[in-house]
Amino acid sequence: MSHADPGISSFDSSINTTRQEFVAWGGGLYVEPDLKVAFPDGNRDLVLQYVSHNVDGNRLRILLKDISREVYVELQYQVDAATGVLRRSAQVQNRTASSLTIEQVAAGTWNLPRGTDYRLRYLTGRWAGEWSLHEQLIQPGKAILESRRGSTGDQNNPWFAIDRNGSNDQDSGDVWFGALGWSGSWQMSIEQDEIHQIRVTGGPNSFDFGYRLAAGEAPPVD
Repeated sequence: MSHADPGISSFDSSINTTRQEFVAWGGGLYVEPDLKVAFPDGNRDLVLQYVSHNVDGNRLRILLKDISREVYVELQYQVDAATGVLRRSAQVQNRTASSLTIEQVAAGTWNLPRGTDYRLRYLTGRWAGEWSLHEQLIQPGKAILESRRGSTGDQNNPWFAIDRNGSNDQDSGDVWFGALGWSGSWQMSIEQDEIHQIRVTGGPNSFDFGYRLAAGEAPPVD
């Protein structure tokens, strides 16, 4: 069972050090959020809590809700039987009586075990020169992989792989990897916090982004 981290000081509160699957901006959060919204009254605080879950075959659904408003998020997890790859998605549901604006949204966050020796690998390219592999050590702070093109391009690829520096080769060692299911405007944040936890958050690019979600609306999940 997962438990909330107690935090380490007044500047490093529990909400920022607890490894969460999907966290909204509000309640003192300053790490990369999975969801950020603005309400018509100017309020931008959203605190999600667990409501329920159900399992249907190889698909798990988890329902979250804001502590004060009728805003829900349904998280979906589905394992591909042939490869073991886990597919994740999130659907925001506006059950309030007014529209709201989604300013930032992610498919989800991946949390890695605590460590100081992680290495990030990613792909970039150009015309007739795609799939160039780059690597760098993950340091305290945040690295951003992104594209703002609005269409598929060869400059950046929505994929990452993370392993332990110096301890892996092609035959042994652990590798954590992921990719987004679209390649238009996207963003991945790779963040190491003050207690050496690694968070990878990916979804649509928040640059110049604003999606009006009408009252009662819940966009379909592919």
